[in-house]
Amino acid sequence: MRPKSNENHAITTLRHRILFIVMIFATIIIVGLILIINYWIFLSNKQVARSYLRSIATSEMAADEALEIQNSPYQNSQAVTVMLDASGNMTSVLNRNGSGISEDRIRDLLSGICNNNKLFGSYHGIYYYRYNGDRILLLDNSVGYAYTRKTIIISTVAGVVTWFVILILVRYSIKYLTLPITKTMEQQQQFITDAEHELKTPVAVISANVNVLQNEIGDNRWLTYIANETHRMDILVKSLMELVHSERIPEMETFEEFDLSSELYGVILPMESLAFEHHILMDFDIDSDIRFWGNRQQLTQLATILVSNAITYGEKNGTIRIGLHAQPLRRTITLSVYNTGQGIAPEELDKIFHRFYRSDLARKRSDNHYGLGLSIASAIVNQHQGHIDVKSDYGKWVEFQIVLPCRRKN
Repeated sequence: MRPKSNENHAITTLRHRILFIVMIFATIIIVGLILIINYWIFLSNKQVARSYLRSIATSEMAADEALEIQNSPYQNSQAVTVMLDASGNMTSVLNRNGSGISEDRIRDLLSGICNNNKLFGSYHGIYYYRYNGDRILLLDNSVGYAYTRKTIIISTVAGVVTWFVILILVRYSIKYLTLPITKTMEQQQQFITDAEHELKTPVAVISANVNVLQNEIGDNRWLTYIANETHRMDILVKSLMELVHSERIPEMETFEEFDLSSELYGVILPMESLAFEHHILMDFDIDSDIRFWGNRQQLTQLATILVSNAITYGEKNGTIRIGLHAQPLRRTITLSVYNTGQGIAPEELDKIFHRFYRSDLARKRSDNHYGLGLSIASAIVNQHQGHIDVKSDYGKWVEFQIVLPCRRKN
C-alpha cells in the first residue's frame, strides 16, 4: 500500500493567504455598509426632525399635515418655543410637548445657537429651528439618539454574524477549490517516491556489476565512466527523496527537544578540515545551550547544507562566519551563515531556492550538485514555521539567515 501524502505546506500557506485577503475585503465592505446605513439613518432622522419643527412653526396646516405631525416619532419629545427680543435675549418660553426644557438649559443653548446663523441645526443634543425672526423652536433629540444607538447595535451584530458566515463559507470554498492543486502536488510527490524506488534497484545492480567487472578486468576507462555516472545517479535519486520528505509536513512524533547548539557544533567541527584544505578561515559565534523543539535530523541537514555550500562556493583564503543566537524577547532563534566569495547575482536571489536551479558559478563547479540543496533547506525551514532570507553583495560575499520560532512541546 502506498503511503498517504501529508498536505503540502505550500498549499496550506496559499489557503491562508487567500482567506486573509478575502476576509480583509469582506471586513472593509461590511464596515463600509454599516457606516453608510447608520449615516443614512442619521440624515433621515435629521430630516424628520426638521419637517416636524417646520410643521409646528407653520401657523396654517392642512388636515393631512396635522396627521403627519401626530404620527411623527418626535410627537412625545420635549419641545419649546423661545421668544427673543431685538437684542436676542429670551423674553418668554412656550412648552409644546412634555414637561419642556428647563430655562437654565435654554439659556446655555441660546448662547451657542445665536452665534450660528443657520436656520436649522443641532446643538448639544437639541434640534433648533428659527422662524418669524424672533422665535426659536427647540426639540429634544433623545428619540433620535435612542433610535440611532439601536440601529448601530443591530447593524453591528448583523455585520459580525455576516463576517463569521462569510469566513466559514470562504474557508470551505477555498479548501474545495484547492483540492485539485493539492491532489496534483501529492501525485507529483508520489511519482518521485515511486521513481526513487524504481531507480534505486537498477542503480544498485549496475554499481555492483561494475565493481565486479573492475575486480576481474582491472582499470578500464569505460567502466570508470559507468561507475562515475552511476554514482551521480545514486546521489540524484537520494537528493530527490530528501526533497520529497522535507516538503511533507512532519509528524509530531518526529519532533523532540534537543540542544541545537551542540548539533550545530557537530556539523561544523568535522568540516573544519575541509575548510582548511580550501584555505578558508572558519569563525563561529554560537550561543550555548539553545534548546529547540523540532526534527533533529532535518535541522542537522539544514546546517550541513548551508555550511557545505559556504565551503564549496567560498573563495580561497576567504572567511566563513557562522552564528546561532536566541532572541528571548522575540521568541525566535537565528542561524546565519556568511562567506566571502563570488556571491549571488541580484537577478538570481529569488531563484536559488527553486528545484534544480543552479547559478553560473554552480554550473562551473558541477561536482555532483544538482540544485536541490537550497530547495531542501527552504522546505525544512517552512516545516518548522520559520523563514529563510539571503543577502549578497555580488562579487564580495553572501549570507543566509534563518529565523525559527521558539516552540515547546505541548
